[in-house]
Amino acid sequence: MLFQFRDDEEATLLRLEETLHGLVREASQMTGCEMTIERITAGQPLHMDASFQEALLAAARGHCPDGYVRMPSGASHDAQILGRAIPAGMLFV
Repeated sequence: MLFQFRDDEEATLLRLEETLHGLVREASQMTGCEMTIERITAGQPLHMDASFQEALLAAARGHCPDGYVRMPSGASHDAQILGRAIPAGMLFV
């Protein structure tokens, strides 16, 4: 199985990983089937540029007041990679 955790806070990601380890240990004990976890990769969350995000939020409010959702992204999108070098934001449509 492949598990991917996404959140914009490192502490939340660590709690999710710890919980997964606990669930795997519990399932292994209950079933007698040996299970292991291998971390393939882990990204570093990055908050998008606040001014970009506020501009996107204002546009969403103006164009579709009841039809938008503000959500964090912990995925390794281009905006997150570029955001380490220049201001970046994301909009999912």
